[in-house]
Amino acid sequence: MSNALAFPAFSLPRLRGALPRIAAALAPQVRAADLTVFAAASMTNAMEELGKNWQALSGDRVRFSFASSSTLAKQIEQGADAQIFISADEP
Repeated sequence: MSNALAFPAFSLPRLRGALPRIAAALAPQVRAADLTVFAAASMTNAMEELGKNWQALSGDRVRFSFASSSTLAKQIEQGADAQIFISADEP
């Protein structure tokens, strides 16, 4: 089982507002130069924008995996390495 943090679907403005809280939640868990984010394909544009902002602020690289929420959830259940999971569906 993965230690990924799961977040339900957000609109872009809500996601931007949530970024500081997400960063604070991750601070104790993520100390690597890479951050792996699994996100619903419908969130691609928003997440790529946030990833660029995160990299500019932290210096950490962000790697994304975009697919359907159910596909990503199955990958995580099977041990895929993701620090953050953002679903388009309620968990």
